[in-house]
Amino acid sequence: MKNNMIKVPKTMWNKNLPMENDKSSKKRRKKVYLVESLIFSFIVLLIDSLGLVFNKTIDTVIVTKSKFFNITFVLLFTFILAFIISYILDYFISEHSVKKYNKKIDK
Repeated sequence: MKNNMIKVPKTMWNKNLPMENDKSSKKRRKKVYLVESLIFSFIVLLIDSLGLVFNKTIDTVIVTKSKFFNITFVLLFTFILAFIISYILDYFISEHSVKKYNKKIDK
């Protein structure tokens, strides 16, 4: 038997997301997605940086002859890619949960 309890979408700090469909609630949710994506991206950047530091042979994408610029480019690219993927996933998954929640509430 399926449980009919309504699951409220939460932030990474275990706080409820604003569930209304008005502009201000959507704006607050987008701000939460932005902050969560930035935190995730910084964690990925830190892990990637540690991997580059502790790796004895640093092989990165060769953009120029400067090793510093190549490492900076790879880290920046990693940060941006992690941010974009995290934001998109967080946005679509959470907005789907909000719609599902509002649909159940309306019934």
